[in-house]
Amino acid sequence: MRNKLFTIFLVLAASIGITNAAIVNGTCGENLTWSLNTKDSTLTIEGSGVMDSAPWGEYINYIAHVSLPEGLSHIAPQAFFECEHLKHIDIPNSVVQIGNLAFGFSGISTISLGNGVQRIGAYAFSHCNFTSITLPNSVTQMGKGVFSGCISLTLVILSNQITKLEDNTFSSCSALKSLTIPNSVTTIGKEAFHFCDNLETITIPNSVTSIGSSAFYYCSKLTDIEIPNSTTTIETGAFFNCLNLTTVTLGKKIADIGHGAFSGCPVTSLTCLAITPPSGGANCGINPSTCHLYVPSISLSTYQNSVWWEEFSEIIAIPAQNPIVTFVDWDGTILSSDEVEEGSAAIPPANPMRDGYTFIGWDKDFSNVTEDMTITALYKINRYRVEFVDWDNSVLKSDSVDWNSAAIAPFNPYRKGYTFKGWDKDFEHVTSDLTIKALYEMGEETDIIVRFTNDNNENDILHQSIILKVPEAPEIEGFTFLGWQPVAKLLEDDIEIRAIYKSDVDAAPEVYANPSNPTQKLIREGNVYILHEGKSYSVQGIEVK
Repeated sequence: MRNKLFTIFLVLAASIGITNAAIVNGTCGENLTWSLNTKDSTLTIEGSGVMDSAPWGEYINYIAHVSLPEGLSHIAPQAFFECEHLKHIDIPNSVVQIGNLAFGFSGISTISLGNGVQRIGAYAFSHCNFTSITLPNSVTQMGKGVFSGCISLTLVILSNQITKLEDNTFSSCSALKSLTIPNSVTTIGKEAFHFCDNLETITIPNSVTSIGSSAFYYCSKLTDIEIPNSTTTIETGAFFNCLNLTTVTLGKKIADIGHGAFSGCPVTSLTCLAITPPSGGANCGINPSTCHLYVPSISLSTYQNSVWWEEFSEIIAIPAQNPIVTFVDWDGTILSSDEVEEGSAAIPPANPMRDGYTFIGWDKDFSNVTEDMTITALYKINRYRVEFVDWDNSVLKSDSVDWNSAAIAPFNPYRKGYTFKGWDKDFEHVTSDLTIKALYEMGEETDIIVRFTNDNNENDILHQSIILKVPEAPEIEGFTFLGWQPVAKLLEDDIEIRAIYKSDVDAAPEVYANPSNPTQKLIREGNVYILHEGKSYSVQGIEVK
């Protein structure tokens, strides 16, 4: 059909006078022109900038040579799609992007990519005839199926800047025998090597975290595969019908194996380096009754007692080749355990949590592991601010209290005309910032309540109301006497009582000496002053039964 169309085109060309070195031309971008020389079948593009169209489509079967200018930045989608007579192409260094299907289904057998190419669109070289291709390290992105159906392709050197092999990248590249994936790649997409049935070796770097569904579907020449320590997920049917795949090694981080990932594979040796058995094994397609399983020695019992993994005909412990690093919590609970390459850094688990405490790090350095290590989480106890305030919100005492500990209240405050009844909140077990307010009942207290503490248990507070005969309080200029306050003592001790004053002015000093008797000093405690002097007032302790 193509030859018939080509003959028809020549007849039409002759009838409109473009044979004998006639030129067909036009524009293909704001600053780009094109011309087709019918004598030598050469399409010449001149100018610079973005190629935004391919208006030579009606002459595509007449084009055998293409000259692209230095200065061209973008090659339009489908620019040379199905250009079957085009055998060679040089992409200049100025080109940064090649559009979708730009050379798809063309006759290209040799190609040279300039070192400025950054993005290659989906199926850009699909079903071309070249046997080898080198992508410059400027390439950072490739679309789906870039080389799909390139049945003559045997040698590929990929850019070390790409991070993903998209879906169908090398699908049906049936001549491809080996490939090294650069260590910049983190994802192998769906059907990336689908039906590469002559692929014998594939090197997956320790950067790939996931392998897509059917990624190596029917790669029937693969005999062994090593999944790196970085990979966590192998998706559905990833190695389906790899008919000669007998040896599989799964890296340390593998966590999930997709349904049928190894269906149709005659696997007889499976090494799983993960400390914790991955999920999905029961449906992955490996027959445990005909396969030997090799696992880390520290996880032997775990595999022997895990669903499906316990069914293997033989489970063999692999001696640790490198140090084992175990991270534990404050109570000895194992947070993670892993083998670490000698001289490398261990990777800690997520920061643990503990009620009432803040995680502050680990008790050992693990940046250069040379021996087995147990590393324990470190915490600091949380502290909370506790304020005791009077009825008028004046601060009586402010303190910082450890989590779940008791705050210590100030001396009972005094309010004229009222009796202090206690505090509005419990503060025996502080677990947050608190403001605790004094509670009062209207009416003066007639008896002085003396509190005795049991010598064997300081928390056991006994009460007895007694009327004490106290001396007359000294008069101190600028201060008003409020009353007497007893101080708690043990049963056998004397009970000290203190004279309490309130300043008549707002800006009183912390310590004030009575001018008429300097031994009498008032010292501020909260919103009141306590009289301190050489003479003490006390009553004999009263036995409480």
